Amino acid sequence: YAGTFTDGTAALNLFKTGAGTLTLPGTSSSFTGGLSVTDGGLNLTGTLGAAGATATMGTGTTLSGEGIFGGSLTLSGATLNVDGSTSLSVLAAGNLNATGGVTVNLQSLPTTPGVIEVIGFGTSLTGNAGNFTLANASGYRTPVFSVAANAVNLTLGAPVDLTWTGTGGSDWDIANTSNWNNPTLTASPFYFADNVTFGHVREGVEIEFD
Repeated sequence: YAGTFTDGTAALNLFKTGAGTLTLPGTSSSFTGGLSVTDGGLNLTGTLGAAGATATMGTGTTLSGEGIFGGSLTLSGATLNVDGSTSLSVLAAGNLNATGGVTVNLQSLPTTPGVIEVIGFGTSLTGNAGNFTLANASGYRTPVFSVAANAVNLTLGAPVDLTWTGTGGSDWDIANTSNWNNPTLTASPFYFADNVTFGHVREGVEIEFD
């Protein structure tokens, strides 16, 4: 929906239900009511709400985009899709409440290793880094959430340069089979963001990516 939302004689309240994803690219910075998402997803790429507005993402819902909530935002059992290849994130200009738990789904990796901003907040954060969980965390090297000035960040362990050996079979899987050597020639599994090199592979050998 590319239109705008404004208050009438009373504050406007919005309710998102149903399994689909609602995309809001417009600028609706004047309404002071609330948004409640109880099903499906919200893709916020514009601006939604004035300073007094509230937004709540309920259990099982998904928030994506890099837009701005003008007021406060509550994430209660919601999933947050994050594009790690950009320096931007969704922003709650007021308070961010994460005490209900947030699952972070990293949709892409940064082009260079570094801190990934997961979500920004303006006035305050209710909760802490422990309220955030990375989806498929076992597939990454030492993921750590932290809270800095007005943002929740994610830092991944440094990627490792790996060379294929195939000593454990033909599977290229995630964080499981040690079919690679690291720079110290120690057998290692592959993790997301690692750099890989294939040396001499015997003719007829098929590598299966799981």
